[in-house]
Amino acid sequence: MKDSGIEWLGEIPEHWEKVKVSHYIYLRHGFQFRDYDFTDFGCKIIKISQLLPSGKLDLENCDTIDSNRISNFEEIVIRNGDVLMALTGGTIGKVVKANGVKEIILQNYRVGNFFPKDINLISKEFIFWIMKSELLFAQINFAQRETGQPNIGKEDFRDMFFALPSPPEQETIANYLDEKTAKTDDSISKAESQIEFLKEYRTALISEAVTGKIDVRG
Repeated sequence: MKDSGIEWLGEIPEHWEKVKVSHYIYLRHGFQFRDYDFTDFGCKIIKISQLLPSGKLDLENCDTIDSNRISNFEEIVIRNGDVLMALTGGTIGKVVKANGVKEIILQNYRVGNFFPKDINLISKEFIFWIMKSELLFAQINFAQRETGQPNIGKEDFRDMFFALPSPPEQETIANYLDEKTAKTDDSISKAESQIEFLKEYRTALISEAVTGKIDVRG
């Protein structure tokens, strides 16, 4: 291990590089659609509210625009595997990977989309885990405090750092995290189901006791 010289990073493996986010990762901003753009049916728009805390996209409650306008927005089409982040508001830094996309969806303003500048140097899969890390989130919070505004953009990411392993190591790390976090997510889901069941049981128990449906005298 070696000292990275950066507070956010601390020590990193000796053969890894300390690099700036903006040197390896490109941030694409979305389009600022207005209320008058929206229609009852059509092409779905991904806003910050579509980035769920679970790490998935909500494609059920989207605003839409006329599908005939899609050709005007080809540069902001979201594709499978894209790494999306909330760039403003109370959930700033929230990250989602676009999985299972089977239709054309468009990227709204203040939703960031992150791409490798050179796929031979960094993979999109590794970018996702970098963006999900406490390392990046700490720097995002620091950038907010410096500006006093709950917004981040390209200028802010120019001052952020991360540790870059070799492409084979990136693949190993991404695969490891995919497997391990899938297991923890499953455990969390089961625990949340049990919590909901216990809440329902508690509510029912109180109701039955105070209405005399259960005899507690014994």
